[in-house]
Amino acid sequence: MLLSLSEMTGQRAPLPADPAEHPLRASLARGDRGHARAQPALLHLLRAREQALLSEAVIAQIAGLIADMAGQVCRVAGPGAGPPDALEERLLADDSLRNHCLALVIEWLLALRLEEQQGLDPVLAPALQSLVTAADGAGGDLPMRALAAQARFAQSQRRMTLPLADLPAELFHIALLSGRGPGQREAAPAEDQLRASYDEGETRLALFGRLASAGGDADLLSVENAGIALWLTAVAARSGQSRQRIAFAAADPHLGRLLLTLRAAGLAPAEAERQALLLNPDAELPRGLHDIGTREAAQWLAEAGE
Repeated sequence: MLLSLSEMTGQRAPLPADPAEHPLRASLARGDRGHARAQPALLHLLRAREQALLSEAVIAQIAGLIADMAGQVCRVAGPGAGPPDALEERLLADDSLRNHCLALVIEWLLALRLEEQQGLDPVLAPALQSLVTAADGAGGDLPMRALAAQARFAQSQRRMTLPLADLPAELFHIALLSGRGPGQREAAPAEDQLRASYDEGETRLALFGRLASAGGDADLLSVENAGIALWLTAVAARSGQSRQRIAFAAADPHLGRLLLTLRAAGLAPAEAERQALLLNPDAELPRGLHDIGTREAAQWLAEAGE
């Protein structure tokens, strides 16, 4: 095989002078294009009833979560919800609910990957264990409540269930509205009761959000220390990107968006690359992260949009 001049001299080829041609921007664009193309494909596969189309783990898991939510809504709404298949279709057609399910499934599959490859417990990561121990006896039960929520999440994912009460408020409202029949404005008594008992502050994502804000000296930008759940939340808080979008980026073999997000969160280039490869061991790192500052990374992400 012929060697290039850079390989023979041990020097890297120079990066293009035009920022628009930077390898990281190209990787970011490729990943975003793939994500955009995947959305209609995902909806098509989830609507398909042939078992062959549901053989992929992600598709089957999302379908299970949607079906479970539809069953819960049916029980709450009563006869007004209509046939379960029609309710599943209404839930499935909502982009925000479907993407929320996708992000949760990706998070869980990443947790299983880290357990297999790094021996990282999908429920009790080192940082969470330290926070629980530090809070023990100090009157702060937030880490323990977050731990309990993560244990419930793991159990729910294994069972392909998604409790309505663990949805963010906007999605909780959308899911319950989907159970009302045409022209039905009044909620069924069971829906009123569920709404009265709902507390967004006790959902898993809200608990982890508060935990990340109060994490103290814990290294929450290290996925092998924080665990995927707390890591996603901490990276979102420090980068300005949504937790959901970071989950998508973490599963994308085009690492541009993930690397720029980690850089915007404040990680040094070498550590950002190491974290990205922990999540995508077989991916190829795009060049040039060492030339990008945190502000520039944030600017590029803002220009690319969600």
